Amino acid sequence: MAELLFKYEFVGFAASILSSISMLPQVWSVAQTGEVDNISMAWIFLTILASCLWFFFGLANNIRPTIISSAVILLSGLILFHLKYKNQKEKPNENFLIRTKNKFTPLYLTAI
Repeated sequence: MAELLFKYEFVGFAASILSSISMLPQVWSVAQTGEVDNISMAWIFLTILASCLWFFFGLANNIRPTIISSAVILLSGLILFHLKYKNQKEKPNENFLIRTKNKFTPLYLTAI
């Protein structure tokens, strides 16, 4: 029985490593280029939320592969959130701009 559990834990660690590695190319690309236009803030938020929940689930049930992978994915998500926020502040987001008299006006100014 112990040998079977060890095999399943090995599979869990393999899945954990692959899941964690899957986020790294995106983080690397954004860190190198600063291009964040094609990354959804909703996706980043949901990734952070899901990895937090998985992290606490892993802690509560003492599942090491889940704890490790969710911690790495959480860290990657937080880095992406920081890079997205930092790079979006430098240029206006056109989703929040509306066209008025042949120029763009921030949406929050149109209510005034």
